[in-house]
Amino acid sequence: MSPSPRIHRLCTCVLPAALFMSFLVSHAAARTIKLNGLEIGIDEKNGGIVSLRYPGVGEILTTEPGAAGLLDLAFPLASYVPMRLATRFSRAVIEENGPTLTITWPELAPSRTHVKLPSGSVRASVTITAAPDGRSVILRCRIENKFAEPIPQILFPDFCGLRPVGAPEATRLT
Repeated sequence: MSPSPRIHRLCTCVLPAALFMSFLVSHAAARTIKLNGLEIGIDEKNGGIVSLRYPGVGEILTTEPGAAGLLDLAFPLASYVPMRLATRFSRAVIEENGPTLTITWPELAPSRTHVKLPSGSVRASVTITAAPDGRSVILRCRIENKFAEPIPQILFPDFCGLRPVGAPEATRLT
């Protein structure tokens, strides 16, 4: 058999299998919790929200784990002004306790690893709780800045992948 048919056979067998396995790996690490009917998909690695679904409404948010957000901080440096510290670059610890989910990032990681940060760190935690009304959820965030530099901008909640529900112009996040 000449090399060309072997390469073709390799590509038609191995490539689809590799793509399928990468799909499984990227989607297998999500934990789903349900609070007051809202299904929340949390990436097990970075703690970002990868999906939100609500009965009667359907999918509200969907994104890939690498883009999943929850908290994003501006951390401008003289050497790299657009520096960000965000959950999507970090490792999370996730704890469930009844109607409450707590996601903790012992240290928020930077958007660029080749840029040296000053000494210090930022620790953050987000608590997601079922509200007493039986249909809402409450998100709370705590940030501990152990850098000498201030954090000039905080984006919370950072809902990457949010979809309009109904007419886009009528969709509001409150």
